[in-house]
Amino acid sequence: MFRLLNNMVEEAASAPLSVSQLRIWAGQQQNPESPLYNMAYSSHISGNLDEKRFRLAWELTSKQHKNLSLRFVELDGQPRQYYCADPIKLQFFDYSDIFDAKEQANRWIRTQIAKVFNLNDCLVVAALFKLSATEWMWYSNQHHLITDAWSFELLWRHLGHHYQQLNTVTTTSSNADLADTVINLTHFESFLQHEKENREQGFNQQQIEHWQQRQPAESLSLFASNSSQKGAKAHSLRVKRLTCQLNHEQGTAFRLLSSLPQARAFSVELAQYHVVIAWLAVYLHRLTGQNELVLFSPFANRSSEQWHSVPGLLVEVLPLRISINASDSFAEVLSNVRTEVSAYLRNASAGVTDLVSQSHATAVVNFVTALPGKFDDFDVSTTWLHSGENDAHHLLRVHVLPTHERGEPTILL
Repeated sequence: MFRLLNNMVEEAASAPLSVSQLRIWAGQQQNPESPLYNMAYSSHISGNLDEKRFRLAWELTSKQHKNLSLRFVELDGQPRQYYCADPIKLQFFDYSDIFDAKEQANRWIRTQIAKVFNLNDCLVVAALFKLSATEWMWYSNQHHLITDAWSFELLWRHLGHHYQQLNTVTTTSSNADLADTVINLTHFESFLQHEKENREQGFNQQQIEHWQQRQPAESLSLFASNSSQKGAKAHSLRVKRLTCQLNHEQGTAFRLLSSLPQARAFSVELAQYHVVIAWLAVYLHRLTGQNELVLFSPFANRSSEQWHSVPGLLVEVLPLRISINASDSFAEVLSNVRTEVSAYLRNASAGVTDLVSQSHATAVVNFVTALPGKFDDFDVSTTWLHSGENDAHHLLRVHVLPTHERGEPTILL
């Protein structure tokens, strides 16, 4: 649909940004020296990894995930995006002869994650570290303009698929031999067109009324007395992430709460999400004394199966409005949250962010269900890395990594 022609970007060879991309673009322009939109993960892999096979798997995966090739440029004062045909390099570091190999790798990662991407250039950094004959580390950093958590998990899953498939062919095989490794993906431009059609035909009256009622006026914003003072000093982008790993007893209580009728949903993850929102609402009500809370939370935009296999930035951040009184029991709060989340999901659709102001989005809660998991048959431990900077408007960010194979839930603040 759009690509680089003769090393010159032309309007016909590019496309406008989605509503989510526009907000991130604007945020990056306001903070040009900040890495706050870097999305990075590292995966520790135990086993006899085949480096050559991994390289070829990366080559295949990065070609098929076209979102990794996106570049951004301004044309006539408007941001545009286009595909660049340049291959995405996989860096390789052999630290297997170094005593503190893991620390050397982490030191390199800490330096790299703090670097700011040039939006006109490659927005992906990928590296494989050999720590020993049976210990490896995979690192990837992508600008949020081209990815979200779902997309990253999709990339990891497809990288593992290619690695596994390549076990039956040699690393010198022809393209014909590698035909079975191709994965059918719906590319990002299809979603852009879908969002464009949504916005052009207009949203229905129910959606308009729903999101208008959840506009985060200053009086409903958390910590409004601090953030709305005229002339108040802007909050620093620099933050320190705090990690709270639930113990077994706390994890058991979390799962029991999510099994209550007031939390029940069509999936375990959604029931757990209800508990997280209710817990946060109770805490913030006690902290601020406010009876009306507006919390922002990401909507994946992949409710329909046709968008499950789309790599790229599809997520939109939308508000939940929670009413709570001091006399409410937790079960009552949980029931109210379940009703609100149901309405949130019913009225969310691609591009609906147009109807929502995020100028007072001071509290964001993210329930992350798409962290990378297994890779072939290797033991893998994946960590979501933080650049050390956040959006200055977000005075509170809560990320919850639920259970599954990772053990008890983890809360990141």
